[in-house]
Amino acid sequence: MNRFLSLLVFGGLLGLQVTACAPEIHRSTAELGIVRAPGDLIEQMQGQWKLHLQRSSDCPVEWQNSLPLGDTQWIDTGEHLVIESTEGHGFTTKLWLTSSHSLEAANTISVEGCEGTEDIAVVVDSVGGNYASGLYTSRITHNGNPCQDLVKGPKLPEQCETIIQWQAQRTTSGY
Repeated sequence: MNRFLSLLVFGGLLGLQVTACAPEIHRSTAELGIVRAPGDLIEQMQGQWKLHLQRSSDCPVEWQNSLPLGDTQWIDTGEHLVIESTEGHGFTTKLWLTSSHSLEAANTISVEGCEGTEDIAVVVDSVGGNYASGLYTSRITHNGNPCQDLVKGPKLPEQCETIIQWQAQRTTSGY
């Protein structure tokens, strides 16, 4: 049965209009052997933050992933960090600790021969008191013609990247 799906590709980060069956979405992150410790980056970043962003991207606008702008909640789940808007807009992002100053996620989708991947990295340059800053990158790739055949509208780039310099002000008491 053919039907139009609005796929929330790459864990909700990319909206595509396709004619296809239900997609199979996989989320993965490298097993890096990182052991959570008291005072780690996830613990330092948990809380509410007001985000200010400066974006640069070679992706089409509908492919540009981003941290949510404005008031956000950074939630320590015990395994990973969840970043979501408290204003009800933007994307929710799940990130895993990969070093003392970085968080990452790798999301993949496979539907009717189309395979796409998004690699997300958040590097925290500084965090202390009521301020934090860093760099966010989202790199999206796909396997070519099988994906092009599914998409209605403009041709998809084979790969693209969105880079965001971010600054945050803590709006609640935290770490």
